[in-house]
Amino acid sequence: MKRLLLLFFSTCLTFSVAIAQCSSNEEEIIITINTDDYPTETSWGLTDQNGLGWTNTPISYSYANTTLIWTLCVPNTNCYTFTIEDANGNGICCAWGSGSYNVTYAGVTVASGGSFGFSEVTNSIGNCAGPIGFAQTIGSL
Repeated sequence: MKRLLLLFFSTCLTFSVAIAQCSSNEEEIIITINTDDYPTETSWGLTDQNGLGWTNTPISYSYANTTLIWTLCVPNTNCYTFTIEDANGNGICCAWGSGSYNVTYAGVTVASGGSFGFSEVTNSIGNCAGPIGFAQTIGSL
């Protein structure tokens, strides 16, 4: 079951939606983005090993220099890849504001940053073990 929590924090606006905790066969992923001066250039995606996943909707200019938080409950049997992109190729830090991002999986930080070009990719988030017998095959080479 997919559940999403979206929080917006700024000096003028706070928006939150409460959800139930993740079920026993899910883990919580929290994506936090501190936007720069040009939030419409920023997007992110989270995909599993099957190419399925989530992405943010376009971020409005009204959320410049704002903290945005997405909370997802995802199947704990999958391996995920997180990608953050900047359409202008200057990341979200530092020339046009002090933006940053942080991603946690099961309470552990798995990706963070802000200074990148067009995109930054973090692989192997979650249950990313190779196929059964993979370790034994490598060991016997």
